[in-house]
Amino acid sequence: MKYKMIAMDMDGTFLNSQSMPTEENIEALKKAKRSGVVITFASGRIYPAIKEYVRLFGDDVPVIACNGAIVYRSAGQEAIYKAYMPYEEMVKLLEISREYNLYYHFFTEDKLFTVELKYGSLLYKKWNDRLPPQEKIMIEVIDNPYDVLNRYKNSLVKFVVSDDNTDFLDNVVKKKIEESGDFEVTKSAKNNLEIMVKGVSKGRGLEILSDYLAIPRSQIIAVGDSLNDVSMIRYAGLGVAMGNADERVMPWADYVAPTNDESGIAHVVEKFLLNC
Repeated sequence: MKYKMIAMDMDGTFLNSQSMPTEENIEALKKAKRSGVVITFASGRIYPAIKEYVRLFGDDVPVIACNGAIVYRSAGQEAIYKAYMPYEEMVKLLEISREYNLYYHFFTEDKLFTVELKYGSLLYKKWNDRLPPQEKIMIEVIDNPYDVLNRYKNSLVKFVVSDDNTDFLDNVVKKKIEESGDFEVTKSAKNNLEIMVKGVSKGRGLEILSDYLAIPRSQIIAVGDSLNDVSMIRYAGLGVAMGNADERVMPWADYVAPTNDESGIAHVVEKFLLNC
């Protein structure tokens, strides 16, 4: 089988445990791209938090951002797909968060809003610290979330809640959210829930992109490590879980690669794209 596209998660997959790409991963993907393979990033991150890695491979790299809520054909081009969260649904999520005293933050396609730098928003802050001023992600610490939701009501894409009580999060909060509206709920870490409008997923984003590029799913490799990657692992012709993947991801994969600290992406590229 000749594969024409590889779609990769970023954190825990392309990036190692220090949130950096290994040289082995970079060089293997550059070789694959030179051979005609389409390199695609599929992340829960918003695009401004992805673009520094996209530039390693050129401006023609497609990006699936916000767990599939935004799909970009290539850097600097208008998205080919956007799925916004209705204002009323975002208000429901805000009220659930306050009811259960949960940390939360939410996004437009290029901004992050939070009442406190903690959990995921603190990660964005740490990513910002190594970027030059013109490249920094827009993070706004807010006092009145209802006012912000109203100001950005036509451009909200994702809401995230976090808590250290993961059992409560997965069993009580997740159920409450799913019963409250038309939401797609997934996870990128043990202590969070990521919520988009119903039907949004990395798998759906990959389907939209592959249709746009006329690449059959049978010719696509998808690689990931978290529950938000399962939909694209299932969609692709070859679904790959990283060796460090959540144990709930493993059963859906056709192949298990070495870990992200062992340059697992380079292994997949060499095995399935360069040596076949």
